[in-house]
Amino acid sequence: MLTNNYGLDLMLPSQTNKDVVFNEAITKIDSFCNFAVNSFEGNIPSSLNVGAMHIICEGDHAMSICYCPSEAAGWKIQKPKKGMVFFVRSENKLFYFNGAQWEAVKASEGDLSMIQTVGVGYEFIAPKTSSLAGHVNVLAGQCKLWLYMSGDGKLDLGSATTNTLTVIIKQNHQKGCSLEFGGNILWKDKKPFQIFQKVNAMDIIRFHKISETDHWIAEVVGQGYEY
Repeated sequence: MLTNNYGLDLMLPSQTNKDVVFNEAITKIDSFCNFAVNSFEGNIPSSLNVGAMHIICEGDHAMSICYCPSEAAGWKIQKPKKGMVFFVRSENKLFYFNGAQWEAVKASEGDLSMIQTVGVGYEFIAPKTSSLAGHVNVLAGQCKLWLYMSGDGKLDLGSATTNTLTVIIKQNHQKGCSLEFGGNILWKDKKPFQIFQKVNAMDIIRFHKISETDHWIAEVVGQGYEY
């Protein structure tokens, strides 16, 4: 038998190893009793950080919470339940789970008209009638960004807060557009990336934040995808 919210195992009569069941339940309660997570992360961090909690944005555990109660336990996974509310320290605001995604409430209590959806699947899709000329700003908390090119533009990661950001770029359906990137992006062999110059072609780039700096390492996942 499991509890309703966090799926804690309940002890049963004549059950063996009750101390293990009890200790794991107490550890999970202790991890979640502060109702705060450190940040949004693309995937489970590679290094352990005891006491840390993160909302995962991509992969098999997307939208789940990973937490590290001890070095021996490693990273544990908690699936979210609709209505869960956590304070995300990196964003300095509250987020709640709507059953599919985490949402940040920007408006006053009771006014949900200004809710901004963040996390996996969040897409900034420019209307076909508007141009991407000028800066395209990545919003705080975004892990994935879609860009539909309707004109030349520039991608700015200055407001990005996640450690990993995946960008999928689709060329214009009539002409080849160009996309400029900020100077804080490090490209392999110092060669700035040029998006594929063919109509409707798609490129995929993944950016990795360098700790304690404003710089990003760019990883070109693929280029020139077509229908």
